[in-house]
Amino acid sequence: MTESDDEKLFTDNAFYLLAHHRRILSDGRMAQCSLPCYLVMPFINTTGKKNRPTLGSYLEWWTDYSFTKLYSRDEEKSTDGNSPDSSMTMMKTLIFSLTGSPLSGSNSCRGVQEDGSVISIVLSPFSKYVSTLLNLASTHRMTGLLLQGEPFSLQQVIETLRREDSDRFRNGEEARKEFSRVIDEVFAGTDQWLSCCSYYRNYRFGGCVVRTKELQNIKNAVADMLKSAPEHLRNSEEFSGKTVRLSVKKKFGAGLTDVLAAEADNCLSFWVSAYLKLVSELRAGLITAVYLDYLDALEKNKDELEKISADIKTARAGLKNGTVTQKDGSKRIYELKKRRRSLEMETKNFLEYGLTVIVGKSCYRMLRFNEMAVLERFVAEHGSSVPAGLK
Repeated sequence: MTESDDEKLFTDNAFYLLAHHRRILSDGRMAQCSLPCYLVMPFINTTGKKNRPTLGSYLEWWTDYSFTKLYSRDEEKSTDGNSPDSSMTMMKTLIFSLTGSPLSGSNSCRGVQEDGSVISIVLSPFSKYVSTLLNLASTHRMTGLLLQGEPFSLQQVIETLRREDSDRFRNGEEARKEFSRVIDEVFAGTDQWLSCCSYYRNYRFGGCVVRTKELQNIKNAVADMLKSAPEHLRNSEEFSGKTVRLSVKKKFGAGLTDVLAAEADNCLSFWVSAYLKLVSELRAGLITAVYLDYLDALEKNKDELEKISADIKTARAGLKNGTVTQKDGSKRIYELKKRRRSLEMETKNFLEYGLTVIVGKSCYRMLRFNEMAVLERFVAEHGSSVPAGLK
């Protein structure tokens, strides 16, 4: 079999294997089944073949640790995070491939959905996933030393289970109901999903896992901001409606289903949108004031930047005319350019730092304040919000 065939065999049957986790874990030949090495890429160089996770260690990982399971949308049908389709549901998903650095936390992992589709996932903290799976792999390796006989291949495990199922169940429908019951039991208490909400999306690596706790945090932030909002904003029809929705919307706790997970993500997108709107409305004055300070800093540096440009021009002329040595002239130009970059970065960093302190890093990105044209347009629209003493 090719690598793609091996992976397809695993992903097509991942939930079938999970439904038989008790049977597999009770049989050493099945539990010690080796999985294709590229399914667990980070372990090839860091731990070697001996500690590579087996089928048994994967099944224990999925059943013992709730963070290895989540709900996710069908990628082909996913909507933009700011305009979710409320009619959609999510699918149960198992994390199976860990690729990244446990030290830096940077990762791009994969999960398999109920229908066998493979999706990309960003995990945090990544080291937690690596360490728990490695510990189980180590335990299963020690158990495997006592195994008599050769472990089954993945194909043999699946074929054995199917033969046993044909004797155990009267028909396919009875079997499917039992498998669903076991899988639902394993997923009971799962409170996380792969969010399509742009506020949480990792644009470099893809979707990020979100928990119901993060939804509650956003709702709490909206509630706090509404309380401190000026009277005209609190009494507006738009925000009165948000206040009502905030009080009546049900809480999502542990134990999501495919429908509830989609509803929770839609709810998250709504509250993130409300939060961004409130941040813009309530902190417009501070945002504009920081922007004006940035313009002042640019003006103060203008004379020095012009002088630096003139000095660079003079140094280049000296090189051309031979009045300075190549070494001295090049060094002078390098130092002047370095100073110019430093001045330019100081003002840019001042602006970014000030805005992220005021609105937070995620809001800064979502409001696109890193794009000067967007920020200038915001300031032009909210200029009247600047406190008189700051103009």
